[in-house]
Amino acid sequence: MKDAKIFGELQEELLEVRVEGKKGADQTGWSLREDYDELTNTYLNDHILRLLPSFDPYMLGHAEKTHLVDAPYYKRIYRNAGWISPVVLLNGRVVGIWFSKRRGNRLSLGIEPIEKFSKAIRKKIEEEAASLGEFLGNPLEIRITE
Repeated sequence: MKDAKIFGELQEELLEVRVEGKKGADQTGWSLREDYDELTNTYLNDHILRLLPSFDPYMLGHAEKTHLVDAPYYKRIYRNAGWISPVVLLNGRVVGIWFSKRRGNRLSLGIEPIEKFSKAIRKKIEEEAASLGEFLGNPLEIRITE
């Protein structure tokens, strides 16, 4: 109920927009009027790939999750007892899960794709993993299972 009240109070600042949905099915969404021009003139010419950890806020709080993950893979991500797997995210959608294991002073990163990765996506995974390894201060080795 609070959400409806807040939404109503912001109505003059909001603009209803059509958002390209999965497989070309448009959906209705909302944008701040002041952001609309910038959003419509933005072109993402590169894929954005991230390795999100378990329980990352991006994966939480969605009543509907089909924009994140296809139904056949849902239970691999949103597991029993409220567990949320670490995921490989490509342009806002889950394309795989990952896990890590420590082996001595090395960290081994296992990637399980839910769709076949192109060479370009594999390269992005390597770049993201290298960044993670640098952050953690550990060398990282990557294993992608197909």
